[in-house]
Amino acid sequence: MGNGPEHKLMLSRENRDLEIISRGAGCSEKPGSYNIPREDEKPGFSGQPPPSVLAMPEWVPFCPACLIPYFGLLAATCFLPAVIRDASHFRSCLKANLVAWLLVMPWWLILPGTLPRPAVPEGFWAGPFHALWAFDPPHNVMPCAHATGPVVAAWFAARDRPSWRWPLALTLGFSLPSIALVWQHRPMDILLGIAAAAAGIALVERPWMARH
Repeated sequence: MGNGPEHKLMLSRENRDLEIISRGAGCSEKPGSYNIPREDEKPGFSGQPPPSVLAMPEWVPFCPACLIPYFGLLAATCFLPAVIRDASHFRSCLKANLVAWLLVMPWWLILPGTLPRPAVPEGFWAGPFHALWAFDPPHNVMPCAHATGPVVAAWFAARDRPSWRWPLALTLGFSLPSIALVWQHRPMDILLGIAAAAAGIALVERPWMARH
C-alpha cells in the first residue's frame, strides 16, 4: 500500500503545499539556494516602484538559535508598556511608538525592498522558521520596525523603573543583533529603526529633556 497511487498522490500534495509555504516566505527548501518573489507576489500599490532585491552582508551569519532573543524583542514591544506604572509615561510610550512608526512606514513605500532568505534550517528549527516566514514575508525591509518597538518600550519602562535601566540596556544590546542573525533585516536597517525610535522618543520627551 505504501507505493500505491493513493500514497503517491498524498506525497505530491504534501510537496506542493510545502513549496507554496516556502515560496510565500521567500525561502527555499534546497540548502544554499534562494527564492526571489515573483512580480505577482510582491506587495505594493499601483504606480509604486518595484521592490529592490537587497542582499545581506556576507559577514552576517545565519543563526537559527537567535530566534529566541528575536521573539523576546517582539514580546518586549507588547508587554514592557504594561509594567509602566505612571500614566504620563505610558501615554508618552504610546505616542513615541506612533511617531517612530510614522517615520518608518513611508520609506517602505518610497524605497520598497525585499530580502531573500536562506534555506529553512533542518531539524528542530524548521517548524518555527516555516511559521515565521510564512507569516512575515521578506518585505518592508528598510528601516526595521522590529527595532523601534522594543527600544521605545525599554526607554519608558526604564524611566518608570530606574533600577531596570541597565538590565534593559544590556538585554537590548544582546537581543537587537538577533534581528539580523535570523535574516529578518540587515544591520543597516536595524540601525535606521533604532534612529527612528530615538527620534520618536526625543520628540515626545522634549519637555523632560529640557529640564534635565
